[in-house]
Amino acid sequence: HLSYFKSKGFETYGIEFASTAVSQAKQNFPDLANNIKVGDFTEKIDYFNGLKFDFIFSNQVLYYTDKKQLKKAIKEIDQVLNPSGLVYFTMIGTQSYYYENSFPLPNSDLRRVTLTGRLNEVTDILFIENEQELVNTFNLFDPLFIGHYDISMREGSGFHFQFLGRKKNQ
Repeated sequence: HLSYFKSKGFETYGIEFASTAVSQAKQNFPDLANNIKVGDFTEKIDYFNGLKFDFIFSNQVLYYTDKKQLKKAIKEIDQVLNPSGLVYFTMIGTQSYYYENSFPLPNSDLRRVTLTGRLNEVTDILFIENEQELVNTFNLFDPLFIGHYDISMREGSGFHFQFLGRKKNQ
């Protein structure tokens, strides 16, 4: 995504939890290397020396946190967003076949997803049930667009909600 937005004339920055992914991104996109950092969005996310952003794009990332971590991440995102800045988030919906292949984890709002076959993975996910829950989750931002996309896969629906919002005037 960083490379795409840069190709459209934007100055881009990114944080990624996995250091191996950061190393690979820096190798594949050396012109972006200084703007990609290893980081944890559930912690303080000021990895760029106080830089504020006009647009924060998070695609298929935030649902790997529990509600408490997500709330903290949203507050951190709000802190590094310029006044009237925009955010774009996606969250996986209960309509996804991932949900059908999951079970609730004890004492958690996450569900353990176990996929076999082509994808063969085990991961923990926070699912969103409907658009109202999506709006409530991202209530620090004024919603501009609420929607969804559905990636049809052999295994089933890859339903994700979309949220485009603007920082609220405070």
